Amino acid sequence: MNGSISIIVPTKNAAEHLRNLLPSLIEQTYKNFELIVNDDISTTDDTKNVIKHFEKKLNITLLKENISMAQGRKSGARHARGKFQLHLDADMLLSSGVLADCIKMINKGYDALVIPEISYGVGFWARVKSFERSLYVGDSTMESIRFIRSTVYECIGGHNEKMVLSEDKDFDLRVRKRGFKIGRINEVIYHNEGKLNLWKDMKKKYFYGKSAYVFIIENPKHALFQANLIFRAAYFRNWKKLMTNPILSAGMFLMKTLETLAAFWGLINSIQIIFTDKILENLKDYEPMKESKIVKGLISIIIPSLNAERHLKNLLLSLEKQTYKNFEIIVNDDRKTTDNTRELISMFKDKLNVRYLQLNESMAQGRKSAVEFSKGEYLLHLDADMKLSPRVLELCNKKIKDFDALVIPEISYGRGFWSRVRIFERSMYVGDDTIESARFFKTSVYKSVGGHNKKMVLSEDKDIDLRVRKSGFKIGRISKPIYHNEGRLSLKKDLQKKFFYGRTASILMLTNPAYSLKYGNIVFRPAFFRNWRKLLSHPVLANGVFLLKSLETIAGLLGLISSKIAFFKNDNKVNIWK
Repeated sequence: MNGSISIIVPTKNAAEHLRNLLPSLIEQTYKNFELIVNDDISTTDDTKNVIKHFEKKLNITLLKENISMAQGRKSGARHARGKFQLHLDADMLLSSGVLADCIKMINKGYDALVIPEISYGVGFWARVKSFERSLYVGDSTMESIRFIRSTVYECIGGHNEKMVLSEDKDFDLRVRKRGFKIGRINEVIYHNEGKLNLWKDMKKKYFYGKSAYVFIIENPKHALFQANLIFRAAYFRNWKKLMTNPILSAGMFLMKTLETLAAFWGLINSIQIIFTDKILENLKDYEPMKESKIVKGLISIIIPSLNAERHLKNLLLSLEKQTYKNFEIIVNDDRKTTDNTRELISMFKDKLNVRYLQLNESMAQGRKSAVEFSKGEYLLHLDADMKLSPRVLELCNKKIKDFDALVIPEISYGRGFWSRVRIFERSMYVGDDTIESARFFKTSVYKSVGGHNKKMVLSEDKDIDLRVRKSGFKIGRISKPIYHNEGRLSLKKDLQKKFFYGRTASILMLTNPAYSLKYGNIVFRPAFFRNWRKLLSHPVLANGVFLLKSLETIAGLLGLISSKIAFFKNDNKVNIWK
């Protein structure tokens, strides 16, 4: 069929949509085409009768081989006889010149074509979706190929049948990677959003999220673009349009955030399923720790460190000034330390009960291994870049009598713009149990929950806080703060750190999935709503917070994606694409 087009449409209970699509095909000015409708095997509607009604006006083949969009397209393509293929969704309709324009453009030497899409629908959320998609017109990172030479389709292996999320974009990316020439027509496809239901949209994104790891593994770089809902290039190009439509813009950011959260939750659940029980068990380290002799009333202060000489000096000086004096200090230095931490500790031995270890390999492991050498009835876990207000230990010693663990508020300080942004951000988390973590514990409570998880890198402090809460222990709070030195925060180094944390994020996601969802929510944190007046009165710092948190999230996602690629590529049980 020289010059002919095979139009392939996978469907499922799509009779109503087909009643709009098929008349638009009859009205095409180019007539040399066949239509292959590949209906889902579970369809229960009137699709068969709709097809029958149009059989006299269209060259239609009805198949019953569809299981998913990608598989439905590929199995439909096996029956195609046309020189070219056009892959459509059932809820689309074509302007009358689409096929003619495609033939005209493909004959100029192109291998595949992008066709612009315009959305329409009923209700507010449909208008929001239409507004969003209007921003992507001309954006190759978001639009996908729909018209292709059959020889090219076969050359790249067609659609990946195991792809559920963005099967069309995966196909587009593989065509581009092979160096085929891609063009674009002016005529448009109209995409019917119907009366978009936000709840059903979230459920659909959750379902897509459960299969997102396939797309992430095959297209890690583009997966990062997809996850980036705030800094998409299309938004910057269309900033005037966003500014002149504030209600639709706000609706779009709300919808994209909720969609991302729903998909993220689906991804977390899929990772839980993919990891075997044995692997999950290996990620845990919660065995009860050995009981040892304790000194009543003694507080053991545990400080893991790595090249922290300059920070430790300030911390030790603040400990000298504590009003409560019954404490010991255990500094667990990293084995790779190259500074003079050991010498610094020796300078304070006359004034403080301080012990130096060099067993630290990570924050969690460093804390837990140091506890084995402690004698205190209570434990206080600090970072080297902290210092204490004078009454912290005194208040902890009084308050712990009525509780099992204590949260100590933190106030950040530092130099430079990004440090000011971090300080501003952390000031909003004071009193927020989803962000703050217990630092002061009864030693018996700490050991009963197994101490810190030595395999935990991201949020090891929050992980133990959550386990203490889940075990039903009572957590209190003191009023005097710890001061956290941010120094001169380097954006580049901060993002490198978040990338590193992201590589181990799956451990936190698997062991604390509900918390992971809250932690990954950078836009709708309750703390931001509680402090909305503060955000509005400091617009520069507020924008800095959202920029910083967005970039950190992207860096963390990139780290997570890179770790998942390594995991799945090393797992011979996972066969993604043939």
